[in-house]
Amino acid sequence: MEWKKMIKEDRQLSEQEVESLLKSNKIGQLGTFNNDGSPYVISMNYAYSNGRFILHSAKDGHKIRNILNNNKVCFTVSQHYQTTKSNKSCSGWHVQYKSVIAFGRAIIPEDENKKALLEEFTNAFTHENVALSEKGVQKTLAIVIEIEHITGKRGE
Repeated sequence: MEWKKMIKEDRQLSEQEVESLLKSNKIGQLGTFNNDGSPYVISMNYAYSNGRFILHSAKDGHKIRNILNNNKVCFTVSQHYQTTKSNKSCSGWHVQYKSVIAFGRAIIPEDENKKALLEEFTNAFTHENVALSEKGVQKTLAIVIEIEHITGKRGE
């Protein structure tokens, strides 16, 4: 796929700003495709490390069936900073934010890496080295989003 440049390039976040936003947040929106081609978006906890997103999930459900049918996904993260008065907008108000959108493929590993991925996900939230139980690992899926394209934007 050919990725188009952002129209307002002056609002594009640097790679460092993208990394900072992704590492300082823990909830994003996963977009998948239903069987009929319509979109399905769900909020999910995530860990971001080594240029990829790690998610966790129950073994079955709407998003899992969608990923197994078509593993092309997008994932977005945003952060609102403030709303201010502005004479530049039609409403007289302006919202300041940063957002990131990533496109890629969702992979569901079932090999020996699954436990390590789930521990990495858990450690991102607890900031501890948590050892997961085998029973818990067996009940849970790890989802890795391998990023093909990522960009960030600021609203000023």
